[in-house]
Amino acid sequence: MKKYITILKDPSWKVQSGVTKFLTPNAVYLPIDENVLLLFQKKKVYKGDLLYEFAGKTYFSPVSGSVENIVHRKDQMYLKIKNNFHEDDHFKGENTTILVINDLKKKIKDYYKDAFIHKKEIILNGMEDEPYLANTTFLHKFYAREILLLLDAIANTYEIPSIRIFLKETDRESIESFESVLNTYPNISLSILPDYYLLGKSFILKEYAQLDEKSLLLKTEDVFLAYYDIVKLRKRDFLFVTMTGDALQNPQVVQVKIGTPLNDVMNECLNLQGDYTIFVNGLMMGKE
Repeated sequence: MKKYITILKDPSWKVQSGVTKFLTPNAVYLPIDENVLLLFQKKKVYKGDLLYEFAGKTYFSPVSGSVENIVHRKDQMYLKIKNNFHEDDHFKGENTTILVINDLKKKIKDYYKDAFIHKKEIILNGMEDEPYLANTTFLHKFYAREILLLLDAIANTYEIPSIRIFLKETDRESIESFESVLNTYPNISLSILPDYYLLGKSFILKEYAQLDEKSLLLKTEDVFLAYYDIVKLRKRDFLFVTMTGDALQNPQVVQVKIGTPLNDVMNECLNLQGDYTIFVNGLMMGKE
């Protein structure tokens, strides 16, 4: 029988309840290399413009502005886009609500294809394994209603009778966020699990919860991205970034534009003094 462990956390590293917004970088930088085929022909770009595909990922402009050049930072090349701070996009002023209502099932099927065929249950894996990260919690905190809306629409589209949301018992903010809006969705329930390290990994969760092939696991981040594509008809242009540690007097979650340099975020939002070490992407699985 496998043994699961719980990692004790330093309460002084807990982030403040509100989100800090830094959505006006002077420029954003998107990873690229010299072999990439550019899918745009002009220097000026709108927010949401398709730019290129690289390393299995499609890149869109998170700001409106102008494509400047390709720059080198350490071992990576980046496409630099200068921000004009206008937030121009092709949909500005258009009413897309009627379009979404009429075509929602078709858009869901176009997006997910056959992923939900023969499934009897959808499970939202809302668990974060990194002990001090709060990015997923803040997605739940501010967008629980939108996440539930899409999950319910997926279930209706594919005639799936049951949806469960898996959360860790220590993530009280996520639990409360979903509980506050679940009363309108009788087909969706919460499953509260112990705060075991790595339980958020799909292959471990499937074994722990004894899930079979008729259950489909979705991560919160992926559902939220799909919500933007399917319902908002936009490309998401921001991320939540957790900034915490004993070098900080103000641990916080920052909402930033995709492609914002980390140095810019730190200079804008943190008050760091003296000697410190930075770990990127988590203390347990990140790197110094």
